[in-house]
Amino acid sequence: MHIKATHLLVALLIVFNILDQRAIGRLKKTTDPHARIRVYRFIFSWLWAATIAAAWLMGPQELFWAHRDRLSVSWLPGPVTAGIVAIAAFLALVGPLILLQRKPGAAANLSRALEKLRFFLPHTPEERRWWVLLSITAGVCEESLFRSFLLQYLHNDPWRLDLGVAIFIACVFFALGHLYQGPIAAIGTGVLAVLFFVLFLGSGNLLLPMFLHAITDLRALFLLRLAEKTPAQT
Repeated sequence: MHIKATHLLVALLIVFNILDQRAIGRLKKTTDPHARIRVYRFIFSWLWAATIAAAWLMGPQELFWAHRDRLSVSWLPGPVTAGIVAIAAFLALVGPLILLQRKPGAAANLSRALEKLRFFLPHTPEERRWWVLLSITAGVCEESLFRSFLLQYLHNDPWRLDLGVAIFIACVFFALGHLYQGPIAAIGTGVLAVLFFVLFLGSGNLLLPMFLHAITDLRALFLLRLAEKTPAQT
């Protein structure tokens, strides 16, 4: 990789994460009906710009593949483990959604649970369309940047950190980018990042973490729809 350009991209990731936090935080106070879409567009634009830059610096194949043969550690999960974890994660994401539809009082409970994030979640049909684009973008771009690019930046040149340490730092960095959800939710996001690393390193590529990451974000649309149901509909 081009070391100076790579340093610059990591610095920009830090700056954009800070700007994200500020932009999302301002949504709590604004009454502008177009503010959410502007924030969605900002996140969409910078994630794709950063991912294209990372692909240019590393090469698309280097960015997408884990290259397990270069990681000289014995504790790496294998493809079978990654497959089992992926199936379990998918069932854990989708299963509760099916059960919630049949649970009495689910709409009211969900509405209360989602209240803290209402300022950021989509309200209108246009915002929901942007949310779909944003969810797919997060799956593709955040996995490319925070799982592959950042890991290789920390584990290889220039820092050459131990793989476990590099994964931990990358997970913390990813969690800090979700502090707008609250400290507990941010910690949960960090744990989720560990799961995505298992899928990435176990399978050898980003396909599984990208898919499950996008599904995780897209669930919000289903939860919002369920939360908006009236008692008569439930």
